[in-house]
Amino acid sequence: MKPGSVILIAGATLSFAAQAADIYFWTDESGRTHLSDSVPAAYRKSALRIDSSRFELTPEQQRDAAAARAALANKASAPVPQPAPVAAPRSAGRAGPPPAARPGAPADCDALQREYIESLECFAPFVNANGSVKPEGFATCKSVVNPTQKCGSAKAY
Repeated sequence: MKPGSVILIAGATLSFAAQAADIYFWTDESGRTHLSDSVPAAYRKSALRIDSSRFELTPEQQRDAAAARAALANKASAPVPQPAPVAAPRSAGRAGPPPAARPGAPADCDALQREYIESLECFAPFVNANGSVKPEGFATCKSVVNPTQKCGSAKAY
């Protein structure tokens, strides 16, 4: 740990203290950096005293910090909004009229896109947190290649 970052940590730690105390910084024989208000006898000669009075907060800063803590406490105790329920996936044999064809797209592109979206919806319950698919998904659902390269970007269905 660099001495500058230790001083920064000391400043953050000491900023909430009502009265500043002497803080010492030293490195032991294994290279570990220490920051404390007491120094072991073996390190007293090499310890560096940090002037902690420069980290004291003004009364205005203390009021701001108290207000910020209160705001965080209120936010933490507020109820967490629940996400909206997710619609059930559409089945591959869904009834209803097919969506209208896009102007300029080959006639089979809408059918390919619809089949691809239905495949994604079928696989959705089988997707793991890391993005991989459970083997049961391949046994249940038909894998369909994304037709975007052949047909262009899809329209919303």
